[in-house]
Amino acid sequence: MSYCLQQALELLNYRCTYLELCEAMDHIARNLRREVMPYMDQFFQLSYGKNAGPDECLVFDPGSAFVAKDKAKRRRGQRRRPA
Repeated sequence: MSYCLQQALELLNYRCTYLELCEAMDHIARNLRREVMPYMDQFFQLSYGKNAGPDECLVFDPGSAFVAKDKAKRRRGQRRRPA
């Protein structure tokens, strides 16, 4: 499974959303099952919260934390104050 993660990251040049990464890992794992390891019974599962969907935030991007925080504030009716 870590092989699939590493290959997917390289394929996507380490810049992608969590959803893109999960789809790439799944594609690589399916190819492995078909060509090399037909009995591999492990699969990827992506878990996320309502404040930051898998298609909204980039992997390894610290700015993504602000997306979730801002979205949570907007849900509560609070607005970000200008600096």
